[in-house]
Amino acid sequence: MLRLNPGGKAVYVLNGAKRSSGQDEMELPASYAGKELHCYIAFKSSDGKRVSNSVWVEV
Repeated sequence: MLRLNPGGKAVYVLNGAKRSSGQDEMELPASYAGKELHCYIAFKSSDGKRVSNSVWVEV
């Protein structure tokens, strides 16, 4: 999961929750509060050999 603050730094997690959990969380810097953010997600297989394309999701 990647969160991007336009004009700021990207915050990302490479090994998040399993897809079957249906949710994931990530801590963001306090400086992101009230700012426009973009979120992209992608999935990889448990063995790391297959990876999906990333998709923008509305938050």
